[in-house]
Amino acid sequence: MSLRVNHMVRSTVLVVFLGFASGCHRSSSESKAGETQNATRGDVSPIGSPEPWRWVETDGATCSDGSSAGYAISRVPNARQVFIYLAGGGACWSQTTCYEMRSAVHVDETITADFAIAEAKTLEAYGVVNRAKGAFKDATYVYVPYCTADLHSGATVAHYDTANPAHVLHHTGSSNMAAFVASWPAAVPEATQVYLVGSSAGGYGAMLHYERIAKALPKARVDLLLDGSPPGGPVTDRWEAWKKAWKMQFPEGCGDCAKGFPAVFDSLTQRHPDRRFALLGYEQDAVIATFLGLDATESKARLDDLLAKQFASGNTRYFIHEGRGHVMLNRVASTTSHNVSLATWLDAWANGSSSFVNVR
Repeated sequence: MSLRVNHMVRSTVLVVFLGFASGCHRSSSESKAGETQNATRGDVSPIGSPEPWRWVETDGATCSDGSSAGYAISRVPNARQVFIYLAGGGACWSQTTCYEMRSAVHVDETITADFAIAEAKTLEAYGVVNRAKGAFKDATYVYVPYCTADLHSGATVAHYDTANPAHVLHHTGSSNMAAFVASWPAAVPEATQVYLVGSSAGGYGAMLHYERIAKALPKARVDLLLDGSPPGGPVTDRWEAWKKAWKMQFPEGCGDCAKGFPAVFDSLTQRHPDRRFALLGYEQDAVIATFLGLDATESKARLDDLLAKQFASGNTRYFIHEGRGHVMLNRVASTTSHNVSLATWLDAWANGSSSFVNVR
């Protein structure tokens, strides 16, 4: 299966997160992190031909069941651009949400590298990126799977199964990202532009790891796109439950970031006024509303408040579609809002053209 929307309705928690599945075991197409050969250095080195997707299993990185984790990459030698995508797929933080509601993908699953690569290829199949045309045609593509049920933010091993104390769940999304990012300078040494993109749970992870990626690739400008990941927050008790269950990690030097995603987003837009920060969202995203513990009225009011406050600066833009949908990147070519094509708008985000405007 390719890029898909996962539907999970369990009691009061609904998760319909864009889910590129993650791969956690080696295949013939994989390699260990750090084995990527450096491209020929030099400002005038021509870019090479795109390489096939391959799996990079990374020492110390784990999926929720403790199996090995990694990322997929389609490298372009000497590429100046890098397109980094963080996948989504729900989240869980208790015995009920993890094992009864199953509100996150790939909990206690072993996922092969071949499966992860197949999912990564759907970035191209659904027109998110295109080797023949568009802003990202010459970029190296990096796909980060999601298999830790923690919005890519955790750094702990949880014990939720009261009937079986030996049954643990690895919420290691943040630890994994630290290991992945450490290998990227060698993989993309010529990078001067990073397009950092995440859908749903992956968008929240992209926010949390923006500074880590910018620090690892200091020559590169990093622009951020959130797909179905409005930088608001859940009801207070759920936010506190997430922080405790996952041992959530926040950007270094951001004392307010633990207060919620609005603080994380504000920190990024204020620290990097020359970078572009964008949101794709729906007027009444039913998935996000339920996931954050909000009713329809509260969700709509929070979106209005979010766009008025977090998206008031000159380096932020949004593309809002009517309806109760969730993510958009699985239908780039067919999505239009107020006579503006999503494909055209994404190119404007990438290029910083005058067409990069608020759409609502």
